[in-house]
Amino acid sequence: MARAVGADLMLTPEIRAVGFAEAEERLRGIANAIPRLTFQSVRAGSLVMERAVKRQITSQFGGGKDWRASWTSSAAIVGNQVMGLVGSAHPASRIQELGGTVVPKKARALTIPLSVDARRHRARDYTDAFVLKVNGKAFLVRSKGQRGRGGLEFLYVLAKSATLKPTHYLTKAKDKVEPEVVALVGGRISLAISTGGSA
Repeated sequence: MARAVGADLMLTPEIRAVGFAEAEERLRGIANAIPRLTFQSVRAGSLVMERAVKRQITSQFGGGKDWRASWTSSAAIVGNQVMGLVGSAHPASRIQELGGTVVPKKARALTIPLSVDARRHRARDYTDAFVLKVNGKAFLVRSKGQRGRGGLEFLYVLAKSATLKPTHYLTKAKDKVEPEVVALVGGRISLAISTGGSA
């Protein structure tokens, strides 16, 4: 206790501990808020990763609008964990990350682009193209200039199969944004690449 100078006022500081019932109620409120807050941060982290993958596809491969658009993200509560999922069912997704052999599914041959223009289009978009065989290799070509006087433009190599080296585009995207996701969520990104289905 302390007496104020020149007055009869008594100052008595009071310190009160939070009771057990009140503490329990506060903890329950925090516990109820944690899944919602965790879900929001994990969802935000998933969106960061999705955007990173799409940027990586654009910078590393140029085209691939269908492939890029196939990437989506979501978050889900699984048991007592909140998981962020980023994925694509597009055939290029797995084969480009890990590498492997590609064979045509419906067509008679793969069309491997030889020019920037060919990468941006599909072989069937070139209605004036025709097959030309040179030294045992088949090419899809078209005439340049008026009446074919400008020579030939080689658009695609036609092949029965192609072996792709791994590009690790997904790993590169993960490495670029992992510090941002760790700061946001508090957990690291783990890659789980499905081997199910064909590439």
